[in-house]
Amino acid sequence: MLNKNVLPTWMTTKEDYVPIKDNSIYIDKSLLKLFSLLNYFREDNTERRERAAEIKTAALFLVLMIVACSRQSMIPIVLLVIILVRISLLSGKTIGTLFKKLLLEELCTLIILLPAYLLGHHIAVIRILLKITVTLLYVNTFAATVRWNAITKGLSKFHIPDLFLFTFDLAIKYIVVLGDECIKMLEALKIRSIGKSKSKGKEQAHILAMTFIKSKQMSEEMYHAMVCRGYSGEYRKSRKN
Repeated sequence: MLNKNVLPTWMTTKEDYVPIKDNSIYIDKSLLKLFSLLNYFREDNTERRERAAEIKTAALFLVLMIVACSRQSMIPIVLLVIILVRISLLSGKTIGTLFKKLLLEELCTLIILLPAYLLGHHIAVIRILLKITVTLLYVNTFAATVRWNAITKGLSKFHIPDLFLFTFDLAIKYIVVLGDECIKMLEALKIRSIGKSKSKGKEQAHILAMTFIKSKQMSEEMYHAMVCRGYSGEYRKSRKN
């Protein structure tokens, strides 16, 4: 007869399993990168104002055209001085962020232009590098001082098609939504990871696949919601942050 007071053997056996330590720093780095990206879109930065968004947008396009069409180095140098003066009026945190991004972008540019420099096209490389520096400074400063909804509003003043504005605005908003989904999946992966994983690439591929499926579901839900509400093709720009 079975004695109910005696525990089974497998419950009284001592567990000697010690999981092998694994380096999961790639998950932490991915989480930190996502947090910084989402914080950039969400933060209520007092320097990012909606005021005069149309003028700033027009000025940015004008500067980009001047830089692209200029054949003399003096014009980019003058524009560089102007943007540096403008950047000096920003906060120290914003200035640090701008120049960190600029250093990384300039490094990629130098790698691309290195073969041309080694072949002897020194003046052309310096001129291109100067134009790229001016362009990056103006674009990054514009992104750091103008809110995203204000950019959409500014573009609408130049009779940009509503379809383009709608796509641009939705892309910005759903970057945050899909970023949250990626963070949840990465946190779940980190909690459930025990021992050494031999398929880190496969795990990241699964997260990307799930993010793609989630984005497809959201797009279908958005489409059906727009149909139900009688969307006529006119996009009304939001005034909220």
